[in-house]
Amino acid sequence: MVARRQPRRDRSDGSTLRPRLHPSRRQGDQTLEDFKRILNGLHSGFPDLRSEVVDIVEEGDRVAYRWVSTGTHLGDYLGAPPTGRTVTASGITISRFENGRIVEDWASWNEVSVLHSIGVLPIDR
Repeated sequence: MVARRQPRRDRSDGSTLRPRLHPSRRQGDQTLEDFKRILNGLHSGFPDLRSEVVDIVEEGDRVAYRWVSTGTHLGDYLGAPPTGRTVTASGITISRFENGRIVEDWASWNEVSVLHSIGVLPIDR
């Protein structure tokens, strides 16, 4: 199955998340509260953040989706003061479901590009 979705405003309070969400990352498992803190920090730094799911593929208990997010750096983010720059991030997330709820997530996105765009990570040319 492949589907396209319209852009939507992300909710920084985590209220759209399933209560049993336990995203997995390179750094290890996160609790739902950890994940909410990450989202709140992201929305503090980019209060106009918008995300669009551009492709969805579903097989068995997993759903993969390709997404693009855009926001303006208007608040502190990872210690970087606001720059007023518009930043775009894109990535792919795979979610595993049990009983209709997300129980694991794996995500890959262009973190280095975002950090460079707001001056957190200088990249020599």
